[in-house]
Formats: sequence, C-alpha cells, structure tokens
Amino acid sequence: FPSNCTETILNTEWGSFGDCSIEASSSILPCTRFDWKLDRESKNPNKQKFEKMISGMYLGEIFRLMLCEAANNDLLKLSNEIKTHPYSIKTKDMSLFHEAFLNQNWSLCKSIAETNFGLLDQFSEEELKFLSRLCEVISFRSCRLCAIGITAIHRHLLGESYLSESRMFSVALDGALYQRYPNYSTILQ
Repeated sequence: FPSNCTETILNTEWGSFGDCSIEASSSILPCTRFDWKLDRESKNPNKQKFEKMISGMYLGEIFRLMLCEAANNDLLKLSNEIKTHPYSIKTKDMSLFHEAFLNQNWSLCKSIAETNFGLLDQFSEEELKFLSRLCEVISFRSCRLCAIGITAIHRHLLGESYLSESRMFSVALDGALYQRYPNYSTILQ
C-alpha cells in the first residue's frame, strides 16, 4: 500500500480460493460429495471451487443434486426433467421456497416444490420441512463461508499492520443472494 494512502479498495476475487489438488483442497475447504460432483460436471472443473460453494449461481445446483440423491434413495419422487437437467433449479427458487416456509405459506411451498423443484408427490409437512432444511443448510453454509473469508482478510490486514484495531474496516457486498435470500444478510453481519 502507498504510504500516503488512507483508503484502499480490495477486490478479493476469492472465488478461486481452494483451486489446488483434491487432497489439498479437501483440507482447505469443507467440500461435500455434492460439491465434488458439481465441480466435476461443471464447465470449469477444478476451478472456482470457493465460488461454487458460496455463489447464488451454484447453490440451486447443489440443492438439485441433493434432491436427485434423495430421489435415488426413494425418499421423494422427482421429475425426469429435474433429474436430467443440471442447473434446472435456481437459487431464486430456493429463496422463494424458504421464505414461504418461514412464513408458513404451505400452499406456496407446495406450488414451488411441484413447479420449480419437480417433486411428484403429495407433500406432508415433514417433506416440506426436509426441503426447507436443505435450503437452509446450503444457504447458511454459503453465508458462513463468506463470513470466514471476510474475517480472514481482516485478520490478515491487522497482522500485516495495514490496519490498526481502532481503524474502521468496511465491507461492500452485492448480489441477489445477499440482498434477497431470507436471513442471509443478517447472519452474515
């Protein structure tokens, strides 16, 4: 940093964090079998691993992969359209479902599960809770990983004396996931 600079903007471009060998990546990032499957089948395997765990672009696909596994284990019935079309479930759909669930809007939950998630069954309250829990786990993991990244950068800047404990540290965030996903911004903050 220049000595006369009082403010500096850092663009972390942290999406590539963890882009290394599978063994090394496993010790750096808490990857699941769904993360590995998404990565292997993506347009850019072994690249942007952190991005694939936190970005709204990919969370819907992680959710779809989980639904496919649940369907393969006869825990629910899933349309072939969803089973065979990667990225057919969007994070926006998860957000709408999760919000409807939190508001106990069961008819909207059922509609989204049927129309957007491709579920082919009557839905019990337990099944809706299961879907909501999947949405929550995926989105909150993303949120927590972002918080860890921000904290790590802050600690690094403190440790390298780029910041002092008393100096203000601001974080700018953007995107629909942060702005619209239920409780995402609150948990991250």
